[in-house]
This record gives sequence, structure tokens and C-alpha cells, in this order.
Amino acid sequence: MSRPNTATWLLAGLAAIGHAAVGVLYAASGLLAPLWAIVLLGVWWLVLGAALIVLARRGSWWTPAVPVLAYGTWWLAITAGERLLGWTA
Repeated sequence: MSRPNTATWLLAGLAAIGHAAVGVLYAASGLLAPLWAIVLLGVWWLVLGAALIVLARRGSWWTPAVPVLAYGTWWLAITAGERLLGWTA
């Protein structure tokens, strides 16, 4: 990893905005998912946020992967809950 520079900080900032936007979906999951699933999703979102901070502080160019992973795991969890566990709004 390289030292953080202006470009990596800018990219990390944009990734943080994306992660916050995905966080809205995580919060809205309460309309569909049971409480235990909301708690697990919330913890996972926080873990991914911590990973984003670590990547940003290291100057990594991988920070945009965090909101993509957050969205993908949210979508997978909600879709699996609907199809396999019968979650309905």
C-alpha cells in the first residue's frame, strides 16, 4: 500500500458517501426483515465501515469496493430472506 494522497482521500470520501447511501437501504430493511436480521446487517455494515476507514488510512485504491460489497451483501441477504425464509413487507 502507498501513503494516502489527495486522490486516494478523495476516492475514499466518495466511497464513504456511497457507503452511507447503502446504509439507508440497511436501515430500511426493518420494513421487511425481522429484528435479528436487521441487527446482523447493521453489525456487518459497521464492520464494512471500519474496513473502509482502514483502507483509506492506508491510501488504498480499493475503497470503492466497500460500498459495492455492502450493497451486494444487503441485496443477497434480503433476497435470500424473501425467497428462503418467507420475509414479506
